[in-house]
Amino acid sequence: MDLVATCGDAEFSVAVTADGTKWRIQIDDREVLVDAARVKPGTWSLLIDGRSMLVDVDESKAPPRIHTHQAVTPILLENAQRKRLAALMSRAGGGEGRGEVLKAPIAGRVVKVLATEGQIAAAGEILVILEAMKMENEIKCTRAGVVASIDVADGDSVETGAKLVSLKPEE
Repeated sequence: MDLVATCGDAEFSVAVTADGTKWRIQIDDREVLVDAARVKPGTWSLLIDGRSMLVDVDESKAPPRIHTHQAVTPILLENAQRKRLAALMSRAGGGEGRGEVLKAPIAGRVVKVLATEGQIAAAGEILVILEAMKMENEIKCTRAGVVASIDVADGDSVETGAKLVSLKPEE
């Protein structure tokens, strides 16, 4: 599984593969073998390079926080392929005079609708927060426009491809 980890302003490439009963994790050019055991929901016991550590994952915040005995670290993990695709679509931009339909990139639950009908949305503005696989995903518009319709509400369950928000060009 190829991921992108964001901690503050730093971004790292992360590759995770199963290796028997352990996980081989490569972070940029560094590789570690991790033995992980779930202690209880949100708490993991890790053995990394012979060092034992207890880690709590607080997913109630965005981005989720990792708590260790040393520090609290906000970390956002994203699917690398999906992140590259979103960046390409965003750079493709253009679209002056065209509207936009924001769709759910993955099945999940709508945590919060931040948009309101008639609102003028800037390119890149977060309009919906969607929770999927215990991670909050910010759904952003790729171009500026006026929110024409909101097709979901807080707490709704949606399938992949479900229409969330429609934008029309600014007049």
